[in-house]
Amino acid sequence: MILYGALLAATLAGSEALAGKVEVTAKVVSDGSRVGVLFAIPKGKHIYWSNPGDSGLPTRVVFRLPKGCQPGPLHWPVPEKFVQPGDITGYGYEGEVLLWADAGCPLTPGSPIAATVSWLECDNRECVAGQAGLEGERPLAVIPNDSDRWLSRLPESGATAKLGNGPSHWELAIPWKGRRGSVRWVASGDPRAVVTDVEVIAGDPVRIRCTVAAAPGERFPAGGIDVLVAYKSLWSEMKGILVKVPGSDR
Repeated sequence: MILYGALLAATLAGSEALAGKVEVTAKVVSDGSRVGVLFAIPKGKHIYWSNPGDSGLPTRVVFRLPKGCQPGPLHWPVPEKFVQPGDITGYGYEGEVLLWADAGCPLTPGSPIAATVSWLECDNRECVAGQAGLEGERPLAVIPNDSDRWLSRLPESGATAKLGNGPSHWELAIPWKGRRGSVRWVASGDPRAVVTDVEVIAGDPVRIRCTVAAAPGERFPAGGIDVLVAYKSLWSEMKGILVKVPGSDR
C-alpha cells in the first residue's frame, strides 16, 4: 500500500510494490458484438479514467479475442472528478463501471475471449494496485441488460476547437442542442496533455477558452487529443462532450 503523497512516483512497472488487499473485482462480458470488462468497486474506493489526473494510474484493458477479431478502441464513460488528500485532482469511477469495445467480429456463447486488466484502487488513505488475467465464462457473461445506462454515460461529439491568441490557446464551441446544463470541468483524455486557464463563456454554443499543452516531460501527441467537457444536465446527470484538439504544428 502507498499513501497519496507517494502516488506521484508510482508507475505500472512498480505497481507490484503496492502490496495490500485488492478489493475491486472484474469480469469479461459480451453481447455478441461488443466485449467489455465490468468492474465492481467497493464503497469508498475508486479506480481511474484514461487520464487519472494529477496522480494515480489509468485503468488498462487489453482484450484477447478469437483469430480474425480486431477489437476497436476502448469506450470510457464520463468519469467523476475527485479532490483527493493533499488537494490532488483525480478522475475516475466509483461503484461500478463498464469499459467496452466493439468486438470486430460476431461472438457466440462459446467464443474464447479473455482480457488482461490492471488498475489502481484508492480510498482516502491509501492505494492498492490490482491486475488480473480474465477468462470469459462459458457461456459468456452478458453485458448487463441495463447497458443503455452505460451508453448514456458515454461522452458525445459534435463540438469544435479553433486556435485562439497563441499556439496553445484554444476556443472550444459546445452546441447545447437541448442538452443544456452547467459545465463542471474540462480535462484532457490523454495524460500526456493538460488543460489549464479554463474560462467558460455562457451562450449557445457555450464557448470555452483554455490552454491545451503537453504535460511536463511529455511531447504533445502528434495525432492530437480529445478534450472532455463534463457538465451536469438539468436532471443532475453527469454528461460529457468530446472535442478534438489537433496535434499539428506542435
